[in-house]
Amino acid sequence: MVKTKADWDVFASQRLQEVLIPHLMRGWQAVRQNDLDALLQADQAFSGRLAGIEAEASGEAGRLLFKATRQARYQGILGHYRQACESGQFPGHFLTVWAAVAHFFQLSLTNVVSEYLRLEWSLATRPRVDAALPEDFARLVADLLKPQVAEIRVVA
Repeated sequence: MVKTKADWDVFASQRLQEVLIPHLMRGWQAVRQNDLDALLQADQAFSGRLAGIEAEASGEAGRLLFKATRQARYQGILGHYRQACESGQFPGHFLTVWAAVAHFFQLSLTNVVSEYLRLEWSLATRPRVDAALPEDFARLVADLLKPQVAEIRVVA
């Protein structure tokens, strides 16, 4: 749990860099390539990287995000992914769903990562109403994207 700026810095330098952002990037790339199988495999593999309660919370958050986009038209890979998760075959983790929803709304990778980080910060500092984003927030987004972007290959 993040209680202080120092806790946030540890979370950002460890959990975000080692587990969360790499998964988000894999999901985003799979959706961008319209590769449902890769998206489903990434979602399943992500379960092994989460502790029990964390996996449950991630699945519940994914279900809520699916629910919020249920009535959208022409969902493409998001709709197919939703069907696979609703059939009980796949967990539907929040970050995987977020990648699919972001693609549906045509968000850039930078926006996907920065909005996810803003959400994490908001949840971490929820008890403190006056908690502004850290001054180094933009640098954190850039730092998290650097090693991942090198792996992404866009084929025109």
